[in-house]
Amino acid sequence: MNGDKASINTNYKLKTLDVTGVTTNTSQQSLSSGIINNHSVQNFDRSSFRQKLDGVYEYRPDTSSSFKIGADATLKNSKTDDNYITSADNGSNVMLNRSNRDNTNNNDQKLVDVSGLYTHKFKKPGRTFSFNLATTYEENHSTGYINSETDFFNPLGGLDSVAAVHQLKNTATTRTVVNSNTTYSEPLSKTFAVIFNYGLGVNNEHADTRSYDKSLSGQYDVFNSAFSNNYQFNQLTNQLGAVFNYKKGKALVNFGTKASAVDFTQVDELTGNVYKRSFINWTPQASYLYKYSPQKAFRVDYSGRTTQPTLEQIQPIRVNYNPLFITLGNPNLKASFTNHINVSYNTYGVVSGQSFYVSGSYNFTTAGIANNTVTNTLTGKSTTQFINLDKINSNYYLYMGFNRKINPIDINAGINVNANSNISYGFINNALNRATSNSYSGRVSVSKYEEDKYNFDLGAGPGYSINQSSLQLNNTGNAATFNANSSGSVELHGGFSVATDVDYNYKAKTKTFDAQKTTIWNASVNKTFFKQKNLKLSIIANNLLDQNTNNNRYASGNTIEQFSSTGIKRYFMFMVTWDFTKFNTIPEKS
Repeated sequence: MNGDKASINTNYKLKTLDVTGVTTNTSQQSLSSGIINNHSVQNFDRSSFRQKLDGVYEYRPDTSSSFKIGADATLKNSKTDDNYITSADNGSNVMLNRSNRDNTNNNDQKLVDVSGLYTHKFKKPGRTFSFNLATTYEENHSTGYINSETDFFNPLGGLDSVAAVHQLKNTATTRTVVNSNTTYSEPLSKTFAVIFNYGLGVNNEHADTRSYDKSLSGQYDVFNSAFSNNYQFNQLTNQLGAVFNYKKGKALVNFGTKASAVDFTQVDELTGNVYKRSFINWTPQASYLYKYSPQKAFRVDYSGRTTQPTLEQIQPIRVNYNPLFITLGNPNLKASFTNHINVSYNTYGVVSGQSFYVSGSYNFTTAGIANNTVTNTLTGKSTTQFINLDKINSNYYLYMGFNRKINPIDINAGINVNANSNISYGFINNALNRATSNSYSGRVSVSKYEEDKYNFDLGAGPGYSINQSSLQLNNTGNAATFNANSSGSVELHGGFSVATDVDYNYKAKTKTFDAQKTTIWNASVNKTFFKQKNLKLSIIANNLLDQNTNNNRYASGNTIEQFSSTGIKRYFMFMVTWDFTKFNTIPEKS
């Protein structure tokens, strides 16, 4: 197009998705006065229909400049219908509450994105300029219902009271975002260069949620001001930064920072209250890389970032999608700052096939945003508000891996170990809780590849996790884990081949949770055609044992949680693949 100086590309995509399934969830809350066990079964039915049109136009008037414009538009409708059956007890088989809740929602979304990029390379090597402008406009309109009934029990196990919520929620949101970014790089010498950056951003949002309770007439026509809100949000961001690069010999040093001055205003249209905030976000960075050789290097990285509270965390509104767990915003929240340090060393021997890699990272956050949760020990009902806590949340990660080729049998073998730890704080019923989570694992593996014959990869290893809350030191989530997986394929005569892979995961039983284990087995039979093998027919069997469930277990704050959710069931598929990269090429004439 236009003498190969311009190009255009466009796509239209249509997608529909329907998912139904079941999720089971068990969690244990640690309180200073005891524990609360929560059990939940969720039946979900979700569907979505999306249309998307996008296009990209690129123009290169010469070898030093380019223009690129992209745009896309999306129309999407999504529907959800979730039913929850839950219960809670005090750990001594005394029921606290039992509920049945239906949450439904129908959402329509309109989304438009437009962006433009101009780049220019000057005659002086290393001197460049670029300008990027991007804008987004989004509309969402949703209608949803909350219908729940909760039974509360007295200390003797008898029914004490019943609470019902029958509520309609109509929500309309609009969002307009415009961001620009200008970058200029300048080599100051043969070893020293600087990159300047300036960006301007505008973000305007409006969110209007109206809640209506069900009246005696059966209509949802009683306005509920406690769970309604109407906010206008305007934000202006100016970002300025400079990053310096120094390279000499085998060493490379990088250092600099960006600073973003942010001003935003939030207006509560229902009450007339105005919240204004002005702050500066810092993102310093520094790194040092020393390459002893192309196969051996040592690296140290540092980065820092300011994290401002989200709109959901600062809006002084109540969220009641789950009446047993209410969330409150806090307009007085302040930003937190996180420091990240990473150190790594790697070496590789081309002749021996031996490699060694070790790395470690440490993160710590000051003035972190934490949960302040009040839980009624008689009913099990909790209310959480976000607060700033003068404690340091931290985590570290360590990894070491060693691999080597065993020449007598021509097999690659390896071993790796890793460890990580996380420490966080929060208030539970006015008591400070320190939550710690540690996990350790190891793995051994062997693999071999013979071109046009066979290949296999086997690996397995144990692990152990330690989770603890300072409020209840005797109630832990400590458990062993084990993972093993294998994959392989064999080439047969006549272009036939067979392939298979198996993945096994196991989490041991704890004081609170049952054991979890799954085995996922996939297999395929394949047939290739033609000399280049560029046409392939495959019959694929996925999840042959029909055990594909999404299992997980984790600790957060004073809660240890385990859930299991329906995954994709066993299915078979026939596939045709045509590889256009394997056509014969025409030899050049001499």
